[in-house]
Amino acid sequence: MNTRKSRPLLRVAALTASALLVGCGSAEGEPLPGNPKGSHFDDNASQTPDVLVSGTLVVEGPTPEATAIFVSLRGPSGPPLAAKKLPVGPFPMAFELTKADLIQMGGERPLPEQVSIKATFDADGNAMTAEPDMPKHEGSIAVGSKDVTLTLRAFIPLPGNPKGSMYDKGLEAPVAEPKLGE
Repeated sequence: MNTRKSRPLLRVAALTASALLVGCGSAEGEPLPGNPKGSHFDDNASQTPDVLVSGTLVVEGPTPEATAIFVSLRGPSGPPLAAKKLPVGPFPMAFELTKADLIQMGGERPLPEQVSIKATFDADGNAMTAEPDMPKHEGSIAVGSKDVTLTLRAFIPLPGNPKGSMYDKGLEAPVAEPKLGE
């Protein structure tokens, strides 16, 4: 209703809305500084990046017979924070874990700045079954990392060492610290 009596109220409403938009960013939708993903009106919006980690999966040696590759992020304890099931190959293969891959366990869990990352082949497509002989990558990474390369390697058993060793591929063994009193 646009009558003479309502015009002052409409003008006050328009000025108030304009002042709010100017004070909270801009009319074009620019967020506040320090709040790039949040609402104009929510200074406490989540600061978790949309892309948690992205990069390329590379396989060292032949590609095993598998039905899936699982990539997961874990905190210092507890179940995975994020996980994704990917098809096998061709390699090198791009991967990306995003906010959509976060696993909610009764509510949003905090995401630390550093997480452990694991990528592994899986023969039966079930993440709950362990397959120790499949190529995998395990390491630590900062949340928000992009263009990382994860190399999936299999342990190669040596004579007398049926479980294999991470040093089988010619990687240097760590230097043992001398014990006190030696």
